[in-house]
Amino acid sequence: ARPQSAGSAPSFDVASVKANHSGDGTARTHNVPGQIRMENVPLRNYIVMAYGIADYELQGPDWLRSERYDIAANTSPDVSGDAVERMMQALLTERFHLVVHREEKVISTYALVVGKSGPKLHESEAATSTGGTSKSHLSAKRATPSKIAEMLGRVVGAPVADRTGLTGVYDVELSWTPDGAKDADGSEPSLFTAIQEQLGLKLEVTRMPAAVLVVDHADKVPTEN
Repeated sequence: ARPQSAGSAPSFDVASVKANHSGDGTARTHNVPGQIRMENVPLRNYIVMAYGIADYELQGPDWLRSERYDIAANTSPDVSGDAVERMMQALLTERFHLVVHREEKVISTYALVVGKSGPKLHESEAATSTGGTSKSHLSAKRATPSKIAEMLGRVVGAPVADRTGLTGVYDVELSWTPDGAKDADGSEPSLFTAIQEQLGLKLEVTRMPAAVLVVDHADKVPTEN
């Protein structure tokens, strides 16, 4: 696979890049049309944003998660999201000398299958498809099994492949206790248990080929303003 560079991509009108050594674990983001304001954000997050990928699709050194930076950038409010991504790619290339390439690798992931007792999904009567996830809840209307798998992938931070063999569309409500959290009354199970108990499905660990973005080089100390 060939290394990718920003090439002749459009650039921000004004951009500021600074290392953040505050030690504060909280990242802050305030993005509106024409303005990007991100503080105390790991470089990994900026790369994920710039290339429009999920976190699990990026492979690189561990320090991409630990080293944090502030980026403020301005452009025209009517610039498209795709153009902003290309601008961010160009900025990371210029300031961090970022070099990446895409390749296919076999990675650990999950397959969504039907549990031993059979599915507990409710056929949908909704007119439109909706859905969303939080740290402890997944809700969807008129969702296909592949859509449910995609949403679960956001929760577990890894790709989930639909292997249920089901063909309907369903309404889904799933609640669980996040890892590391304490459920006061013990009413909510872990995510993996909740999937089996509430949906009659199961996540099985598997390995499969997936396209990933690999970081070949990035400077820890960026070229600042």
